[in-house]
Amino acid sequence: MPRIFNNKIFFYCLLMELFFLLLAFVGSPLRKIFNDYSISPRNAIILLYLFFIFAGLLLFYFLIYKTALKDKKSLKENFKIVILFFILFQITLLIIPPLGSSDIYNYIFRTKVLTHYHQNPFFIAPINFQDDPLFNLTQPRAVGVPLLYGPLWLIIAAIPTILANGIVFLGVLFFKLLAILFNIGICFFVFKIIKQIKPDYKYLGTMLYAFNPLILFEVANNGHNDIAMIFFVVLSIFVWLKKKYYLSLIFLICSVLIKFITILLLPIFILITLNSISRLSAKIKFFINSAAIFCAIMALSYFLIGATPDMFSGINSQLETISLAYASFLPLILIAITKGANIILIKKISYAVFIILYAVILGFIFFNKKSGISNLVKYYFAAFLLYFLTANFSFMQWYFLWMLPLVIILGRYKITMLITAFALISYSFFVYLFSYLFLILGAAYYFIYKKLSYQNK
Repeated sequence: MPRIFNNKIFFYCLLMELFFLLLAFVGSPLRKIFNDYSISPRNAIILLYLFFIFAGLLLFYFLIYKTALKDKKSLKENFKIVILFFILFQITLLIIPPLGSSDIYNYIFRTKVLTHYHQNPFFIAPINFQDDPLFNLTQPRAVGVPLLYGPLWLIIAAIPTILANGIVFLGVLFFKLLAILFNIGICFFVFKIIKQIKPDYKYLGTMLYAFNPLILFEVANNGHNDIAMIFFVVLSIFVWLKKKYYLSLIFLICSVLIKFITILLLPIFILITLNSISRLSAKIKFFINSAAIFCAIMALSYFLIGATPDMFSGINSQLETISLAYASFLPLILIAITKGANIILIKKISYAVFIILYAVILGFIFFNKKSGISNLVKYYFAAFLLYFLTANFSFMQWYFLWMLPLVIILGRYKITMLITAFALISYSFFVYLFSYLFLILGAAYYFIYKKLSYQNK
């Protein structure tokens, strides 16, 4: 029998592939049987079926990691298997229609406003084109507001939209392929970064990324543009590692120009980089130049699209959206305590808590003079986590794409497992409260375990 068939990782990968293939049955026949045609399934039986699939994927993801951890000598050989199945998994999910979100139709529709209807999507909402076949495939709350992403995303998204030439199936396919390309890019740079900061961890860490079922599902099946946003963050980290600070800044700004949330990382980037520069004159020069580069790129980007204050109406609409079922942990607690008596006040309190704690993080970086790539990545993760727990009123599972590459680079496999399990399990519940409870219990166990392990030493 060939040696590869005696390889446990190869066997577990085959089982993961089987579970990915089982996702195809959600589209047919389960949707037809239970008459559930919503993009994200709502029928309890289908949700239970998804729970079974995601639980299986989590199990084999964990077993792959444990097997690789025990047999470090064969990691390099197994790495070839990783690349093979990394591609195979994404091809499988590529041909299965989106199951967890309708965002990909939203991307196509909004870009068509520019490429097909020759209107500015930052000012003209898709609702003005109700005869378009994408109108009924896009969420009602999404079609009524202008584009809420950055100019760079509009440029990138125009490529698959033009190639699709109005054919919805091709549009979905090309957007998924675009997401897969960004995912492959992240996997490559994760390997390169880990190779420099933790050489012994490079194969294991890359394996954790390549086989992560949440990343694979949200990228290759749902095609979320979050993967493009975080690609530029990871690329920025890689370039920062080579001490090319200005180029790293430009890539981070590119991330902001896809989704604005990564603007939270810019102050952290500036402070960590300033801590890495020894001379005061060099620090001042870097700060002034960075501010000039940021302002110039942002001004040029928005000038090219005819910027006016009205162009941020899409973003403002997103910020004003309050979804009790998809709120962050802090807002959920406040809602439970006050019984939802004053949602506006709850929102203000949540934002205030976030701003204060975020300022504490920045103050800690400034006064402790921490530098180095590990601190940069760690505080990026801390900023995202803080936002998730305190100030997000429209929380979605794919937002964890922002954090997973960061924790994998840091080598925090338990946090990686916890985040992945939390996000996938939340797909099987109508509300997130159970998932947050799971996250809190898991985090508590992790920190107690670490403390006991430290004391035993």
